[in-house]
Amino acid sequence: MMSLIFEPSTKQQIQTLARSLPQALLLTGADGAGLLTTAKYLAGPALAGIIQPTNKDGQADASGVIRINQIRDLRQYTRGVANSKAVYVIDDASAMNHQAQNAFLKLLEEPARNIHFILTSHQPNLLLPTIMSRVEQLTIRPISEEASRLLLAKHQQLDTTAIAQIMFLASGRPALISRLAAKPSELADIGAVIKDS
Repeated sequence: MMSLIFEPSTKQQIQTLARSLPQALLLTGADGAGLLTTAKYLAGPALAGIIQPTNKDGQADASGVIRINQIRDLRQYTRGVANSKAVYVIDDASAMNHQAQNAFLKLLEEPARNIHFILTSHQPNLLLPTIMSRVEQLTIRPISEEASRLLLAKHQQLDTTAIAQIMFLASGRPALISRLAAKPSELADIGAVIKDS
């Protein structure tokens, strides 16, 4: 299916959505659940663009915001009728400022044929209720301890201490498990932060 492992009922829902993608879908889950990877998988070859938070200079910045000009640009891209399916991902949609959310709402109210939107959010409560009412929602649930261990088994360079630390820190979040397993040096950084607190 893809590089991430999913909780069984979540996997079944993803497979169903991949066959018939709604006009607007919101993926929610904890940080490290793999929302963006899941969105890219669902979009497949129809992925037309990814909108992410930016800083005031327009550079990608995970702690930035999604601005109204980004949504206006998206509106231009999606005007008219697409000849084939096009999917746009709004990564960390809850980072849209109020004006951007209102502009995006207009896109949802006037859907163009063959245009689909996948939003990701770790904090869906920050989205306008009117946006929430117009999207289908899927929560990416944590995977089991057994599935977490299977995912970690692919990383044979890890010792038992690192595996135990990753299991504790990631708590069933597959993208975080994969990231920490691929870069064990991050474990030391996280450990230092925990020790200081």
